[in-house]
Amino acid sequence: MKTISFSATEVLPALLNGSKKQTIRPAWKICGECFGTKNTCADNDNPTTCDDCDDDGFIEKPQRFGIGDSAKLFWQQRSQSKKFCKICGMKTIHKNHLYIQPRKKRYIACVDNNNQKPDENWFNKFLRTTKVTEVFKISIGLYPKIYNQSAYFGIAPLDNCPYKAKHNDIYLNNEDDEDLAKRDGFDSYTSFLKYFGRYFDDNYDREQVKPFWVTRW
Repeated sequence: MKTISFSATEVLPALLNGSKKQTIRPAWKICGECFGTKNTCADNDNPTTCDDCDDDGFIEKPQRFGIGDSAKLFWQQRSQSKKFCKICGMKTIHKNHLYIQPRKKRYIACVDNNNQKPDENWFNKFLRTTKVTEVFKISIGLYPKIYNQSAYFGIAPLDNCPYKAKHNDIYLNNEDDEDLAKRDGFDSYTSFLKYFGRYFDDNYDREQVKPFWVTRW
């Protein structure tokens, strides 16, 4: 059975309470050899030539799931640890679990073991089995300004997307933005954009609009 693994602590509460109903994954992969040149290269999974790359060195990545497929959901599937902290999502170290406080780089206790039983502080890496109900594409990135508006970092609908562009423009409307973000486990569209903005900044240029697969269950 196919699996889906998660590691973003921003959506951990929604994963644990079952309100996260979708995952958004890249519909492309980087050509690890050429990065846009036309020399022959080979991807780890599917040997290809650079003729298949776009000008930025990206290759189309097919969807892993079809409607009706079953999938097992995991938290940090590849980790050797089997249990993780409900508060910070890190693997268990000892009963007085410690983690590095973001930005301050210091260790603090994230779980008060005096008030809770140790078993109540942790969750198993295997979350549950689910069935795929929807598969569609969106694009995320910095879109050019239109109608005298400034450039916009956001979402636009693509193939088979149940959301429609606002007023025949490329953007989703506010209601659809919020719905997409909450199905993905975020409390608001603003927090959703902040997360994906950091994701783009850490991995590639946010001005490069990229397609993503949305898989729902």
